[in-house]
Amino acid sequence: MKVYFEQVHDAIRDHALQAAPNQMCGLIVQCDDGLKYLKCTNIAEDTYNNHCFSQGDLKGAETQGRIVARVHSHDRMPHASKADMEEQISSGLPCGIAFVRGNVVQNLCFFGDRLPIQDYTGRPFIHGVYDCYALVRDYHQGTLGIQINQYPRDNKWWRTDQNLLFDNIRDAGFVIVDKKLDAIEKNDCILARINAPFVNHCGVYTGEGMLLHHICMRSSSLSQAEPLDDFDCSKITHIVRHKSA
Repeated sequence: MKVYFEQVHDAIRDHALQAAPNQMCGLIVQCDDGLKYLKCTNIAEDTYNNHCFSQGDLKGAETQGRIVARVHSHDRMPHASKADMEEQISSGLPCGIAFVRGNVVQNLCFFGDRLPIQDYTGRPFIHGVYDCYALVRDYHQGTLGIQINQYPRDNKWWRTDQNLLFDNIRDAGFVIVDKKLDAIEKNDCILARINAPFVNHCGVYTGEGMLLHHICMRSSSLSQAEPLDDFDCSKITHIVRHKSA
């Protein structure tokens, strides 16, 4: 696994623990002498559930260097919320989330398209950061040079009546090839229903019988490449292909 902004991890963890159970927020700045983490004041009305940067902190950080990431903490969920994903897209900067539980920062993760693409396999499942759609996006960018849209989403959206993945597949640049595996070609994607009434899973066929995907509903929730024959193909609903592939 690639590690992002490692030089300031200790400072981020310290700040997250100081603020807990409330959310902290801070900025990573590239200065002349290296990376620096700057504590910011969370000006949200409800600092337990939300975070908000002040314009003063943002402008002050810009006087010290180039802002390269925004960071905040959670104490209830280790993953990105829909609002976190929307903030990352709006700011254009990588987002960092420090997850605090039991006076320990149990996880610190970063996401955003400006980061070097993470290894495809061995990723832990973190919704909105490392999940099946994130892996498909990264594969298309890293292997095919195709940028596909990001869609902010709530955790476990598939448990509601949202057909989020299938409804956006054409908007993301994909066309439906077929519903049968006989039609699959290298770099095509599978759509599937995993214990849900809606399409809630996707993966990439990388050729030679291998499926690259990331599924959370297993004893090991790491992303992996496995033989397509090992996947329950009865759950596959569509084969799709990006129009630029």
